[in-house]
Amino acid sequence: MRCALAMVERLKDINTKVADVIGRDIRVGIGMNFGPVIAGKLGSEERLSYSVIGDTVNTAKRIEALANNERNTILIGESIFTHARHLVRTQDLPAMPLKDKKTDVKIYEVIGLRVDSVMEYDAG
Repeated sequence: MRCALAMVERLKDINTKVADVIGRDIRVGIGMNFGPVIAGKLGSEERLSYSVIGDTVNTAKRIEALANNERNTILIGESIFTHARHLVRTQDLPAMPLKDKKTDVKIYEVIGLRVDSVMEYDAG
């Protein structure tokens, strides 16, 4: 989520520089989910790629599609919210129908990090 928040913040800077040149803002929608996946090399000898598959991935993709309808939005599902609610500030959104889901999925918009949960990170 730190990366997603940093991407959205950096995009604001980029848009102030390029909006006049390209005639519009660049937008990004980020959707995240948490859960088990199957990871590995998929395909054939001619076209082999490393990928992840499963319901968790499909749900993340559907959440991302919802985020793409908004401007520079980060949306997460209930499964990731359960694990990260102490780290991030969110805005509750109504449960939404997602393709191939029998029940509506609770969605949260990530607003930022909780100041009391931010740990210093030294990449050096």
